[in-house]
Amino acid sequence: MENQSSKVTAVEITPRGLSLIIHCTEKILKPLIIFGAVIASTALALMMVLTFVSVTGRMAFELPVKGYFEIIELCMLLMTVFAIGFTATKRGHIRVDILTIHTPKKVNRVLDLLTYFIACVFFVFVTWRGIVNGLDNMGDKLTTGVLHFPIYPFNFILAFGTALLALVFLKDCLKAVKEVKE
Repeated sequence: MENQSSKVTAVEITPRGLSLIIHCTEKILKPLIIFGAVIASTALALMMVLTFVSVTGRMAFELPVKGYFEIIELCMLLMTVFAIGFTATKRGHIRVDILTIHTPKKVNRVLDLLTYFIACVFFVFVTWRGIVNGLDNMGDKLTTGVLHFPIYPFNFILAFGTALLALVFLKDCLKAVKEVKE
């Protein structure tokens, strides 16, 4: 006699259902990615202004900006973590196709699916570690050395940015599943 609770039923997602999931994911991601791009652009502008002010202050008045390197490092985190998600949505990352130009399209689609899946899983782990580190740093009251900014908000910002990137790769993975099924 077979136990009913041990049966596993497979759920088939139709191409139309997959398209709907992809569309909803894109609708949710688009404003978040644009928001992140604005933060990245603002951080870059702040870094440029701060560098100009610090260099000018040091050269002309022998008065550099206090905590300059800390602010630049934190701005670099903001810029990088949000710009990378924006670049991924535009497919702007470098792609090496030495092998894939010689393989059939079906194989390339499967390789894309595998690549997006691995990238999604990797950035889910990075997100998780960002959250764990943020909670640890919040408990330890860890701050920067000169300006004494708390570190934990930047751990959570890192986690948010990498979560967005993981969602971008999930969307790309779903698109690759749809292409493989076609």
